[in-house]
Amino acid sequence: ATAGTRKIVSATNIAETSLTILGIRHLVDPGLSKQAIFDPQTGMTTLELNAISQSSATQR
Repeated sequence: ATAGTRKIVSATNIAETSLTILGIRHLVDPGLSKQAIFDPQTGMTTLELNAISQSSATQR
């Protein structure tokens, strides 16, 4: 962003390993990630909210 403006980036966990965003001064990271979990009893896949690992937090 140019001087005097703000840049807000919202990203998925895929961005952890594939993007480098320059000029970041502040970061808000809740330390959570949604993961697809398959339940063989119901035959359904659901999204489960889980805490991220320490290495994922460092990478972010």
